[in-house]
Amino acid sequence: MPLTNNAPALIQKRPGFTTIVLITGAGLFILSLFFNCFCTDKGCRPSIDALVLGWAEMFEGNFAWLANPLLIVSWILLGMNKKGGMILALLASLFSLSFLFCHTIMEDEAGNMGIIKNVTTGYWLWVGSCVVTYVGALVGRVNNRKITG
Repeated sequence: MPLTNNAPALIQKRPGFTTIVLITGAGLFILSLFFNCFCTDKGCRPSIDALVLGWAEMFEGNFAWLANPLLIVSWILLGMNKKGGMILALLASLFSLSFLFCHTIMEDEAGNMGIIKNVTTGYWLWVGSCVVTYVGALVGRVNNRKITG
């Protein structure tokens, strides 16, 4: 069955680029879990711990952890070619960057707070995952408009 003159460009360019964006974003996220994400006086925290326990920080006013569910839902929506994926990836990027404005963090189950000395590789890979997903979605949307427009 013959395709219209614009259809082959959509079929060839869109899925390949989106797949690369999703693999890169998810790959950076997974890679981040193998590194420390920040350090306090008590030592450095592995990123996997921050992922599993970070939701508790929301009670202290640190909402950066919300980037995780936003990012995962953005991947799902981008995989379905939905516009909302780009918006959620932007929100995930902003929430992940908001951690830079946090000066203290809960260090143990007793609720003791510690001063964040620095952020490390795991944090930057996590932010990179969010930003790559957003920028990739944005570029994909712009390219799609050029192809169909």
